[in-house]
Amino acid sequence: MGGWWALFQKDFRMGAPWLLTGLSILIGIDLTSIWFVENPDLKKGIFFFTILVHYFYFSIFLLSNLEQESKQLHQWLHSSQPAWKLLASKILAALSATILSFSIGCFYPVWYLFQEGFLPKIWEDITQTIGIILLSSLSFGFLLMVVWMIQQGLKSHIGKWSGLVFVFYFVIFNFLTNVVTTQSHIQNENGWSFTINLYWTSWVFHLTTVVLSFLLATWLLERKTEV
Repeated sequence: MGGWWALFQKDFRMGAPWLLTGLSILIGIDLTSIWFVENPDLKKGIFFFTILVHYFYFSIFLLSNLEQESKQLHQWLHSSQPAWKLLASKILAALSATILSFSIGCFYPVWYLFQEGFLPKIWEDITQTIGIILLSSLSFGFLLMVVWMIQQGLKSHIGKWSGLVFVFYFVIFNFLTNVVTTQSHIQNENGWSFTINLYWTSWVFHLTTVVLSFLLATWLLERKTEV
């Protein structure tokens, strides 16, 4: 357990610059909107942007962490920890950073929206939306992790063309999510509203994606370790 905890701390430190940079940007956006933006609708739009941008946070943190390991791939693959623990450490580090950023960066936007008099039903929709953003972010990041594994395996055979794997990934992922996407219209008692995308099969779709992606990524990493 001690060895894995040390591994987790190392992975979290590797992503610390991204975490601090992201937090600085989010807090800067919030403060700018508070002090300089007078239009209420524009201010609300900025606040929702700081929430929705976290869809990509987990993926970017995880991918940047993996990219740093690619510079010393031989050393990482020959760690004393099994493949699933190596990946679990990076996933937990990315998830911890995402939750921390979400909690700090979105505290004021959520408080501001609360002051705007959202109805209980609206808050239920917003809570559900935040949950879906985080869950879909996880499935997106887990699939991206698998694509990164495949890309690393193809790099020695087709070189820079291996980057096309990411293009195919985005096309397929967008197609699948659009198949299970519906829209929800949210409106508050003051009359302003916005539309968000919700997945009618989101929990099943994304949880299945997370589990299968982790198993596949572990298998790919174990095969690479054997080589």
